[in-house]
Amino acid sequence: MDDNENLLYELAMALPYEERHLAAMALRCLARHGYTSLTEIELATDWELLTVNGIGLGRLAALRRLIQPDWQLPSRQARRTARCLLSAAQLALHFWSVDDLEAALTGAVPPGTENAPLETRLSMAAFTGAAREASHHHEPDALRRIVQRASLLADSDDGSGRACERI
Repeated sequence: MDDNENLLYELAMALPYEERHLAAMALRCLARHGYTSLTEIELATDWELLTVNGIGLGRLAALRRLIQPDWQLPSRQARRTARCLLSAAQLALHFWSVDDLEAALTGAVPPGTENAPLETRLSMAAFTGAAREASHHHEPDALRRIVQRASLLADSDDGSGRACERI
């Protein structure tokens, strides 16, 4: 993608110097990953943005404060539970569908769980445990989006395992 075709690149260049470094780098990084507007960034969860290579806590904070000056960094516990849920979802996706995992978020047990092989049952147990912990810190929609992001990462993972290290 040509830098000139994306409004995020233009915004990065227009930021005042004191705000420019972290926010501009984050905007360029997100533009390279297909984001095209601040609205799209605003609609993305913190956890989705943190899965983008090059976006860490400092750049996330700079981005969020562009849109919401009073934005606060999620708690350490919230970040930990999101990472655990993402990892558990990535494991469970080897055995279960996204629909099964989303149903499990609401307490539904996927059919055939009782007769499934041990690895399959354990992956679901790990996922439901991580979801239960994460539900104390995240809204149900955020949990679903983490599962969907795990699916996207699984689809784009090159086999190196690096995709699961991003939040």
